[in-house]
Amino acid sequence: RIRYNRPDMLPLQSLWASLPATMIQAFLDDKPVGIIGAAPWGNYALGAGIHVRREYQGNGISSFLIQRFIEHFSEFTLLINIGNPRVLQGYLRAGFHDVEPYSLPDE
Repeated sequence: RIRYNRPDMLPLQSLWASLPATMIQAFLDDKPVGIIGAAPWGNYALGAGIHVRREYQGNGISSFLIQRFIEHFSEFTLLINIGNPRVLQGYLRAGFHDVEPYSLPDE
């Protein structure tokens, strides 16, 4: 919610907010502990977020999810909009890098 509808953030009508996403879940002992996903759009997959249950954070689940994410969406250029700066480090360790807004598709 904090990423949308602010002047310096994404509009609610943006592709990031409106495209249907494919989500990948992580389970531990049949309990859902995390989720990650993206919305395919042309040659891109727009990140739809990553969430790990609070009591399971710090146990490598986000790293596991990011690797499954990369594998599942391997045919796309992956674009992620990070709402939580703490999450950024996991993506950087997995090989993602910051891009300048001018290098993104106009849409």
